[in-house]
Amino acid sequence: MNPDPDLAVTYSHSLISISDRRDEALHITRHRYDDAATLVPVLISAGDVGDAAVPALVADGYEYRLPSESVNGLHVTSSDSACRAAEAVCSVLVTLHNATSRLSGSDISRLGPPPWVQRLDKYLTKARVDPTFLSRELRAEIPDRYLSTPILPPHQGPACLLHGAPSLATTYLAGEQRFVLTTEDVSIGPPELDWAFFLGELAELELFDSFTTACYTDAISEVVEPNLVGLDHSLIDGMVQHRRMLHVLDYIASFVNVHHQVPQAVFTILRTIQWESTFR
Repeated sequence: MNPDPDLAVTYSHSLISISDRRDEALHITRHRYDDAATLVPVLISAGDVGDAAVPALVADGYEYRLPSESVNGLHVTSSDSACRAAEAVCSVLVTLHNATSRLSGSDISRLGPPPWVQRLDKYLTKARVDPTFLSRELRAEIPDRYLSTPILPPHQGPACLLHGAPSLATTYLAGEQRFVLTTEDVSIGPPELDWAFFLGELAELELFDSFTTACYTDAISEVVEPNLVGLDHSLIDGMVQHRRMLHVLDYIASFVNVHHQVPQAVFTILRTIQWESTFR
């Protein structure tokens, strides 16, 4: 039997996403099984968020409804389309980061660090107390100091509203329209966390060359660069490294046990981590 070309299921450590083209629309239903909060009201309080696509709440997840011809940002086939997808992500980040003043104190009090940062912190805590969590080969690649260094250094500037997980994987183009799936990971913190997450994705695209968009990362970087003026580049660099470590630990926690050999790709990521950037 041939698989249905209009139905796709993807999954990661924290969610299952089902994409279904029907009724002249692309329905994307995302079922979370991590601690991501239901924060649609916070996005409404923030006002106009431009290219952000805000979902409807369904029984056990979130549903986004986009035009049927929508193309995912990881699968575009031209530099122009890749840059348009990146511009959409940048536009949403700038809008969210500038929207914090429009939020009430009660809205802000509901938010914490991005879920990916919280998840990494839990992994590192487990690695410190559970000697079986990481194999001897993996531990040999990780400096002991890293496991005991706080992920987020003290931040002097004002915290702002964050997307939490900006990505080409959750960005879609449909003709002249652009959509960035937003809400599930909305959080609070320094803006550098969002930019680091996005730049970390671009670095992994270059490393593994798994998607067509990997051909256009240089052009995408030119789109992103002007938005980084005035930000703490050392914090961005450090958080990019943390994101790589999260990728490794998500894989270990999801697919590896004492009977499984760690794939070489995991070591490839580990050996690209610039550990000194994480020590602040």
